[in-house]
Amino acid sequence: MISTFKETYGCEPGTNEVRVADEEALRAARDYGRELLGFEDLLTFYESIGEVVLPDVGNGYFVHAARDVLDRLAEEGSVFVPEAASWRAGP
Repeated sequence: MISTFKETYGCEPGTNEVRVADEEALRAARDYGRELLGFEDLLTFYESIGEVVLPDVGNGYFVHAARDVLDRLAEEGSVFVPEAASWRAGP
């Protein structure tokens, strides 16, 4: 994707990164895991991946750092997505 980005879109690509979790990210992920029920899978993710920044993939994909998620959760509270509650993986 990056090798043909400029030819396809007419500009240089942005910085696409998957950042490894550092000690601060690990601490935040563990704190986050204690605060929310059902967070085990995301805790496993955040123990390995600190943040994902892919501005040039589709419309852009971003997974914020656990610390940022904690801060927003504290400020805004959790969000309910009705469609997500009815989705089931597998049969």
